[in-house]
Amino acid sequence: IPSYHFTSIAFTNGSVQLEWTPAPGFFLQQTPSLTPPAWQIVQGSANTNRLAVPATGASGFFRLIKP
Repeated sequence: IPSYHFTSIAFTNGSVQLEWTPAPGFFLQQTPSLTPPAWQIVQGSANTNRLAVPATGASGFFRLIKP
């Protein structure tokens, strides 16, 4: 069974740099809170395995999903 997970998470130049194992068909989702979660697909996360998300200074959570 293949394993898809984040391989790198870094804060650089005002953004969160995320990389994950190649995952065709997966999307990156983000939510500001886990109670209750309000997951939203991050634009530009389809067909890639790295993305820079602007940092807002607020808490945030990320996950990979396959719709």
